[in-house]
Amino acid sequence: MPNVETAEGYERLLPGSVERMFAMAEKDQNAYIASNVDRQARDDRFRRYALGCGALALLTILAVVILLVYWKEPWVAGSVASLGIVGVLAALVNARLPPKTSEPKALPRAKD
Repeated sequence: MPNVETAEGYERLLPGSVERMFAMAEKDQNAYIASNVDRQARDDRFRRYALGCGALALLTILAVVILLVYWKEPWVAGSVASLGIVGVLAALVNARLPPKTSEPKALPRAKD
C-alpha cells in the first residue's frame, strides 16, 4: 500500500481509488486463502487414496507370502515378506517427516 501522502494524491486524482486498492488487496488475500484451502483438501484426498492403496498392497504381499509358505518355498516367502516390511518402514519414516511448505516470496515494494 502507498504511504499517506501518495494515497492522498491518488484520492485527489481519482476519488475512491484508495478504497478500490484496499478492495483489491482484500480480494487478493481471499483468493490466496481459498487456494490454500483447496490445496489442503487435495493433499488430504491424495493421502487417503495413498493409504488405501498401501493397505491393499500390504494385503497382497501377505497373501503371496502365505501362498509361498503353503507351496513350501520359505526362502522366497521370506524375501517377499522382507520387501513388505521395508515398504512399511519406509512409509512410517516418510509419515514422520514434516510436510514441505512453500510460502510465496514477498514481492519487492514499489518505490513512491
